[in-house]
Amino acid sequence: MKLIRKGTFETNSSSTHALVVPHKVDNENWSLNDSLDHEYEFGRQESRLVEDWDEKLAYVYIVIKDFSEWNHNQEFDTAIDLKEFKRRVNDAYKKALDLVEYKPYDGDPKPDDVFRYVDSDGKEPLGNIHIMSLSGWTPTPYVDHIEDFASNGFLERILTDDEFLMKLLFNRDSYITIGGDEYRGYNIKTIGFEYDYGGMFEDNEFEEKLREYEKNNDVFLKGN
Repeated sequence: MKLIRKGTFETNSSSTHALVVPHKVDNENWSLNDSLDHEYEFGRQESRLVEDWDEKLAYVYIVIKDFSEWNHNQEFDTAIDLKEFKRRVNDAYKKALDLVEYKPYDGDPKPDDVFRYVDSDGKEPLGNIHIMSLSGWTPTPYVDHIEDFASNGFLERILTDDEFLMKLLFNRDSYITIGGDEYRGYNIKTIGFEYDYGGMFEDNEFEEKLREYEKNNDVFLKGN
């Protein structure tokens, strides 16, 4: 694993997740629309774009919870207060309410519903919504192999920077892409898939385009 520039990792990976937060966001893109399928399993698949606030929150909260357990076992030295994180998310949600054109309905999920759902490993309903796969089983929320977040800067930003947290969760200019290296590698909007350029380990066009993209965006790559 090699840190090649601020906020970005390269690794021989199996799952390839890219988290992108623009330095400046379009105020028209503040959104509290939740996802339709509420898919909170973030592993390895061909390609999926995550841009609705509830799925982004589930992703981030799962990562923080996992690191909190590492910290409890003295395997990670960053202090994590889950109650404080939940408070910060709810404060950001309230601010977003004043910015969005379309307000959520009374029955739509709220941040505390996402927290409760993740805390119960998918056993509790998501507010009034009972999540069930087509096969009839209840999916367990997870993010696989979170180790990269220990040192790529993302965890520190999400735990300390309120503006960054709000932009990531509640502005659709920010997004997460889910993929795998057995498919087409990392996926970045306006650039495309890593392996369409031959792979990131070569000095190729994808690498050059990503460097240019990072002038206006914070990009965090998770691979493993």
